[in-house]
Amino acid sequence: MTLPQKELYTISEVANRWNVPNKTIEDYLLTDKLRASVLLPKTLLLYFCLSLDLKNEDDVNYIKTRGSYETTIQQGIFCLANYQDIKWDEHKQCKIEPVKLCLSLPEIEGYFGFTEYFVLSYNNVLITLAELFHFEREYGIDVNVIEQIMPPQVQSNQESFVCSIEESTLFEKSISQNKPPKTSDLIDPRRETTLLTLIGVLLEVISGDFPGGDIVKHPSIKDQTTLINKLINLEIKVLSKRNLEKIFPEAKRAVESI
Repeated sequence: MTLPQKELYTISEVANRWNVPNKTIEDYLLTDKLRASVLLPKTLLLYFCLSLDLKNEDDVNYIKTRGSYETTIQQGIFCLANYQDIKWDEHKQCKIEPVKLCLSLPEIEGYFGFTEYFVLSYNNVLITLAELFHFEREYGIDVNVIEQIMPPQVQSNQESFVCSIEESTLFEKSISQNKPPKTSDLIDPRRETTLLTLIGVLLEVISGDFPGGDIVKHPSIKDQTTLINKLINLEIKVLSKRNLEKIFPEAKRAVESI
């Protein structure tokens, strides 16, 4: 009998899967190569409905000065919207302040925060199976090959990992093969701004929010999530959910700055 694969993995379990130190997985989370999640039971949360960039100081100030929160009870697997803000103490725990927007749900536009202090433990940080598959496809990682070359090793605790330099380097070479783009491949900043503005205007046209004229909302697209799903279904490589969720807020800000 073949059992289905588990859906949620801790940082240590992902490190074992790829035979690398925990610190390597943490680096991928900090640099947005991997997306961290947390599983919550039914919890009273604050909800801010706009999809803004929590790493952008202007957006954070907008939330503080003009944002309005709703309270909602939600449960499920939430994305940790800004893993970089997590600071582990000596007990491998992080105390998240109330109101701080730190969670998101893939199917809902906007962000969530806790209504009271929430203690996040290191082992409660999860990476979904879908996220692992996405990473392994993107970087050409074959788990079966890794297991043949380097049998899984046992970690004595969260911070130590028995792994030789040669073994660790073997895996990380495959990640480093994604070389930075050549200068000639980079988009000119002015052209990038023009493209983002164009995307932002088109989003307003589709949503019916374009000021003036006889523009009406596209009947088959009720919100941004629906649009992203339709674009993903086109199966164009660069139109991934992650890319679109990053580009759309940038495009909206480009229009607002005009």
